[in-house]
Amino acid sequence: MSNGQLVSAICMHVENRVRDEIPNNELANAVGLSYRRVREVFETSYGTSLARYILIRRLSNAAFSIVHTNRPLTEIAFEYGFSEYNTFSRAFKRTFGITPNDFRKTGNVGRQSLTTGVYAPVISYENNSTSFSERIDLMMNECILCGIPKPAFNSRSGECLPFPIVLRNCLNYMGQQIDHASVLAASGAAFSLRWNLSEWDEGQHDIRLTYEDPLEVFNHTFTAAGRAFKMLKREESDKEEFKSFIKDEVNAGRPVIALGVVGPPEACIIAGYADDGDTLLGWSLFQSQAEFKKGIKFHKNGYFITKTWWENKSTILLMAIGEEQVSLQDDLEILKNAIKVMTYDNFTLNDKEKSEIACGQSAYDAWAERIGNDANFVSNQTLTLMKAKYTCHQDGQIMVGAGRLNAIQFLESVGVRHPNAAELCEQAIEYFKTALSAVSGEMHPLMGQDKRGMSHEKKLEQFVARETRTQLVGLIRKAQESERKAQVVIEKIIRLLDEAN
Repeated sequence: MSNGQLVSAICMHVENRVRDEIPNNELANAVGLSYRRVREVFETSYGTSLARYILIRRLSNAAFSIVHTNRPLTEIAFEYGFSEYNTFSRAFKRTFGITPNDFRKTGNVGRQSLTTGVYAPVISYENNSTSFSERIDLMMNECILCGIPKPAFNSRSGECLPFPIVLRNCLNYMGQQIDHASVLAASGAAFSLRWNLSEWDEGQHDIRLTYEDPLEVFNHTFTAAGRAFKMLKREESDKEEFKSFIKDEVNAGRPVIALGVVGPPEACIIAGYADDGDTLLGWSLFQSQAEFKKGIKFHKNGYFITKTWWENKSTILLMAIGEEQVSLQDDLEILKNAIKVMTYDNFTLNDKEKSEIACGQSAYDAWAERIGNDANFVSNQTLTLMKAKYTCHQDGQIMVGAGRLNAIQFLESVGVRHPNAAELCEQAIEYFKTALSAVSGEMHPLMGQDKRGMSHEKKLEQFVARETRTQLVGLIRKAQESERKAQVVIEKIIRLLDEAN
């Protein structure tokens, strides 16, 4: 094994165990040499002691958590192996010249190549000379980006759609601080409601239905984030082109966003590859679900490992994030697009069913009509069909509930950035809060969604009862009227910001 390959193996092992104690014998066994020899080769090649390197990697990963989460600093210190916060703070200050508390206010964390095939969080205070510069061909033709945050659903914060979640995590990893509410508002999904008129569609909350062109939602989001991007569609390429696309991006230290790979055609993060691209590693919000775990293994850092990603027919699109940042799209343009989304005309999907999709106020009408129509809830229907109808109703709750929660957070930030519009922003926020309350707080007890011990069958029975559905329709109409009023106020905000420009 060359010194370059040895250093790569050490860096990989350290990064995968950065939160844990790393016993000397464990590291020696991992690379197949004595610990004394490991230390000598590493210090000669990397220019710093192995112990110092491990400390810097712990502090750098901790710095990422400091900037991109709201977790207490003491909790982060303990996570990365420091028994006392004061010890952590002193080490952080000695290494980076700034306290953790001050770094949270002003710091920035990106990613950098630690050695060939290994990228991980690095902050600007760290000496760039620590990167091992020798270029080598890895034995297994692999590269992995370490330290990309694990994406997760969070209904309390309105993080219910995969694409905004994974994009936020990727941009944070690349050194751009951006929050979920901004991403969802920029995409238009924070203001969207869509309803499939052709069937009981259990996937109608798919973010790609925000616009008639399913790719337009990605265009809006990347543009608002100030990032160039490129796409590769399955229908226009083959497996080898997908592999080349992924390898080029990952080798440059950039994660790839894909639809599919593991699970349904929803966004996931490709964080690495092995076997020259035949094996992919990364994060999927669906990787732990039983129906998608077949053939999936897991890396020691939690990433999925799959060799059957191309065989998954839901793998339909790759998206690469441009390195260069340009000016972020301003609030005015995002709000103009919000009105476009809220007033979008009904459209027909270009699929074999030619499904008609209702938008905005028309979607509210379709939702209320479907739930209120007794003919849709006759007593002899199968449990499967009833579950589909229940799920469709939940889709409406998710689109309004999660969407408007993020719309509220975005409008709060608009009011801070534009004090002259703060009062109008507060008015729109109050209308969205009413809609949010109707589809979440008030609907949940009607459907037993607030009762953890209630069986799903019981919830279905409660949902289909005529009395329940009558009350649900009333709440749908309440949310609809509130959104109509919010739209009027947002149009006033747009005129005000236009005049200010």
